[in-house]
Amino acid sequence: MKNSGRVLWTALFFVCSAPSWGQDQAVYGTRMIRGRVVDADGKPVAGVLVGGQVGLDEDTADPAAAPRFSMRSVKTDAEGKFAIERTFHGAPSELIARDEATKRGGFVIVDPKNAGKPVEISIGKLVRLRGVIDCKDDTKRKVLQSFAILFMGKELGSARHGYFASNHQRFDMLVPPGDYSLMVGGEGGDYVDVIRRITIKPYETDVDLGTISLPLKAIVKLKGKPAPRLHVLEARGVPKTVQVADYKGKWVLLYFWGFWCQPCVRFQMPRLMAFNEDYAAYRDQFVILTIHTGGARGEVDLTARSLAEYDKKIEQVITYYWYGHNHPFPVLIDDDPKSFTAYSIDMIPTPILIDPSGNVVGQVDLEALAAKFPKPPLTVILPRMLERKAFFPVGKGPLRVALKSLGEAIDQEITFASPESEKKADLARLPYVYFMGISLRSAFELLLDPFDLQATIGPKGYVISLKDPSAVTSESAVQKSEKARIERILAEPRARISLEFENKPLEQALTMLQRQMGMEVLLDPRAVLNGKIDPRRLVSSKVKDASFGQALNQFAKSLGLKVAIRDEVILLEPK
Repeated sequence: MKNSGRVLWTALFFVCSAPSWGQDQAVYGTRMIRGRVVDADGKPVAGVLVGGQVGLDEDTADPAAAPRFSMRSVKTDAEGKFAIERTFHGAPSELIARDEATKRGGFVIVDPKNAGKPVEISIGKLVRLRGVIDCKDDTKRKVLQSFAILFMGKELGSARHGYFASNHQRFDMLVPPGDYSLMVGGEGGDYVDVIRRITIKPYETDVDLGTISLPLKAIVKLKGKPAPRLHVLEARGVPKTVQVADYKGKWVLLYFWGFWCQPCVRFQMPRLMAFNEDYAAYRDQFVILTIHTGGARGEVDLTARSLAEYDKKIEQVITYYWYGHNHPFPVLIDDDPKSFTAYSIDMIPTPILIDPSGNVVGQVDLEALAAKFPKPPLTVILPRMLERKAFFPVGKGPLRVALKSLGEAIDQEITFASPESEKKADLARLPYVYFMGISLRSAFELLLDPFDLQATIGPKGYVISLKDPSAVTSESAVQKSEKARIERILAEPRARISLEFENKPLEQALTMLQRQMGMEVLLDPRAVLNGKIDPRRLVSSKVKDASFGQALNQFAKSLGLKVAIRDEVILLEPK
């Protein structure tokens, strides 16, 4: 903790808001990066792999093995040239070159504002970088699932060279000479990450950093001890003087978060809201207190030092991520942030569980609190889950595989009603990738309807069956609400974008459009499957400074399509 008590969050968390209307769109979206790879003498090198960060884990921990890139890689041609797509999220990104024998390598950091300019990657002899990891406060303690992340340059950022995950407290990777920032840590939230700034010289062949010792987080040292006092600027739902000791006899979950943290508002808070609803019968045995802090005051003011300021800044989060419903928990404003300091919170979201005696259990998953009570029956859970948001990527593969992934994401069983429905799911292939952030009901309909299948509630989970062609379906309350919200955004004159590109595959153009709008824009799956829409068709657009609705309609019209809103997404479908 530094800077007058301001929490220093890691680079893994970022601002969460509605679509950033008016932001510099040059730093977002997918770009085609062209360039060439040369050796130390400036001569082009053919057959070199170019891709994103390189990853190694314990199962593939041979640094001399072929590189495993985090994105699709390409090979340089006879003149050392390459062309590769890269998606930018507002920050510079990396391109890494490795020869197939991994004897030489190099990298370049690409600024999204200059993504149209050719880049050159110079490769040289790779250097072995290795080390051992242990616990600073207890050398006998095994650091499970340790990791090492190597960032390019002297500061942490989005441009990563690679990572190494291990169950044996070590890291071992091959890297080109240069300046790096190495982040070493352990999974589970028990350890403080250690940052090392290192410079690897061209003449070095093996750099052994020795033992890097990870300190235990202070919260680990608090386990079994009385919970520290809370310090609150303002509070709603409880007195400003509230303390954990006020809830003796109950389990207390302290949820440290911020309105600007996307994992907090998209994933964790909806899970807390669902838990509170599902375990309503046991509310006399637990309490959830949300402790909110603001972020830094930069180009966008992320502070929230009062309830009035908090209420104003949470409005868009409620609209975009919580289906228009605020969370039901007490709000404690801690913008100093003294409570965060007392509990040694260094990243968010962080849930801390306190036992009924008032002692710290530690940093936990929500499942740790759920395990204290009988599990609600599926007859209660399954209907509710249909109306809750599910976040998962699926696509371009067998429908059955997608359904399996969905079942794992929601932790529920998905079965088939008959051999016919199972066979249909085996043969069906999704036409493209879906990145879902919609209700489970809409997700099922979007995935199954093109194949004339449907999902119903069974005794042990969701059941996939053949769809009755005579059945009439109606929109749920959630679907109607989301449709109205999307219509308002499309009609909003302040929400403006420019959509200018030439000869891009339609599916790539949609990816760019989605990132600029912050909304799901898909091709009608049934039309794609029937061959009425070709996702690989090359398209162009010259839309300038138009509202979301105008841009979409102009783009769709140029393709002979129309805009529709269904299943909580925007669809381009045949007229």
